[in-house]
Amino acid sequence: VTSPTANNASPVSVPGSHFVVLLDRTHWLTHGYGQARMTVMVEGSTFLTLSKEGYNVAVFPSTGDFHRAGFTWPENTERLLRGTTFLIHEPSGSGHVVLFQNEPMFRGWWRALDRIVLNAILMGPSM
Repeated sequence: VTSPTANNASPVSVPGSHFVVLLDRTHWLTHGYGQARMTVMVEGSTFLTLSKEGYNVAVFPSTGDFHRAGFTWPENTERLLRGTTFLIHEPSGSGHVVLFQNEPMFRGWWRALDRIVLNAILMGPSM
């Protein structure tokens, strides 16, 4: 049974699930990462579209299995998350804007993204 007000065209909020992203290992934000794939936590209903002028540093794969753990909404979450981006670098004037799809250091226990955050803080001003 589906609610008459349900809209399958926009993301439904995810309470916190783990998904695989593909890293652009040629970008300075991913310096120090040895693998081209990484698991990240996704929560909320904000999914970022691919940047047209910046760099899509970590993207969700368009095909294949990329859900690792946690709750998802059938026929919504995985379908709408595919091909979107988790991490964007946008040059802005003489500076940089680094956009994460959600909190990269969630409660201090999701350690996989600490290096990317550190690269953004330390290396960003010198790029």
